[in-house]
Amino acid sequence: MKKYIGKVIHIMDHAPAYEEYADKPRPQYNWETPGGNWVGIWGYDWADLLAVEVRKINDNCVHEIWQPDLRADKIYRQEIFPGVVHRLIPVSSRRVRFGLKNVDRLDFSNMISELKRIDDHGRIIIQINDFRLLKLLRASGNMDKIVFSFMGDITIPARRLFALTKNIPSKINLIKEHWDFKKYVGTLSAMTYMNDRNLGLLKRFYRGPLEKITMGVDFDYWRKLDQHACRRDLQLPLQRKILFTSSRLNELKQVDRFIQVLNRLSDQHDFQFVVSGHGTRNYEDHLLSLARPLREQKQIEFVGYIGDDQLLKYYGACDLFVLTSLSEGASVSVIKALACETPVFTTAVGNTAEVLQENDAGVVVPKKDYSSWQRHLECFLSGGPITSLPAAIAREHYHWPNVAIKFNDLYQSVV
Repeated sequence: MKKYIGKVIHIMDHAPAYEEYADKPRPQYNWETPGGNWVGIWGYDWADLLAVEVRKINDNCVHEIWQPDLRADKIYRQEIFPGVVHRLIPVSSRRVRFGLKNVDRLDFSNMISELKRIDDHGRIIIQINDFRLLKLLRASGNMDKIVFSFMGDITIPARRLFALTKNIPSKINLIKEHWDFKKYVGTLSAMTYMNDRNLGLLKRFYRGPLEKITMGVDFDYWRKLDQHACRRDLQLPLQRKILFTSSRLNELKQVDRFIQVLNRLSDQHDFQFVVSGHGTRNYEDHLLSLARPLREQKQIEFVGYIGDDQLLKYYGACDLFVLTSLSEGASVSVIKALACETPVFTTAVGNTAEVLQENDAGVVVPKKDYSSWQRHLECFLSGGPITSLPAAIAREHYHWPNVAIKFNDLYQSVV
């Protein structure tokens, strides 16, 4: 298992979301910049977590995470784990015409230039999550082995190619993306995905190594706790039904829609909905406004971003974990709930919904059928049972060492 394979460089496709942390404490690793601003590394993005876990089982391979940063004036470097280095690479953004709209896109040329400075390219695997990067890498003459990983659903241009639209420029751009995808996808050394949505379409264009590998969590940490003890520690009512969600707060997660459903149920049922996570100030204000009826009845509580020790207690305290997202690869928040043997209410998105349905566990609802949400919630709040996924099944799918072994084997096969 521990054959030396050189180095894995995981190039992230997004810059740090500094605006969402404007009123939050800085991360552990942070630096002042000459312009009076700051940059920082949180170290818990998927690329970081994956690198650490693979490094634990194979200390002969080193990992680097390269993240584009619009604030950075130079490269900032931090070793977040022995053999795992996170780098912030200064990039700029440029406005491009996409259809009838102007959109801002990151300019990855600095990253391409940095890669060209590396000598031993024959022993490097580059891992990416954005097909635009694949085109840029190959167009620059980079012949490293490249692994592509879908972070959410499988999304390729062909999925939208035949959709009706009056936006002719957008359609032309989509056709160009489709031909670029067909041209370069065959140069990949391997590809990973998390759920089966659009898998058949992908296989029409890509016939190389393809592995289904998800996110993971540490099942020795995320575990079942005594519910009453957790509620006493968190000062939550012992008799009420406690519903809990934990995620980044944005429109994709549909927490606003769930609040609207609870508003319609608040007079008939005794419950408390606990919301953990943060987002932009405007969206958080939007949720507070929608939740006014629930706040007046003390049926909702926004606890903001919380650390793992407290988060574990909320998973232990609640009767039902809720995910109402429009799209997921394999929801980490749901995986944590499964590790804690907490019943789950989820929209039909991502690998976790697939596993729940395969094992007749939890409640899986259509992602935009809000009347279905309400019917299932009414049943639960009236005393209807929801089956938890057996812990052994969840552990087999999502325990980090199990996930890391799959990725390590994939890297070895690529080499």
